Amino acid sequence: MSRIDEFTDLKKKVDEIRNKAEQAKGARSQALKQLREKYDCATIMAARKKLKQLEKQEAKVEEKYDEALESFKSEWEGKL
Repeated sequence: MSRIDEFTDLKKKVDEIRNKAEQAKGARSQALKQLREKYDCATIMAARKKLKQLEKQEAKVEEKYDEALESFKSEWEGKL
């Protein structure tokens, strides 16, 4: 393989990597835009904090549901 061919191949690889990097930047920008619009989170760290809060809320709601279901079952056991 000649040096010109090697250079051409390397240039092609560099261009592909640049294109992938630009796509990744665009995807990141779009993801951050969605975080801001949907969840009012300006950064990834803010989104992680929000996620932890939502997971805690979900756990509390799930616990209340389980308690209510058990209460319902014990009250209506044998009546339905």
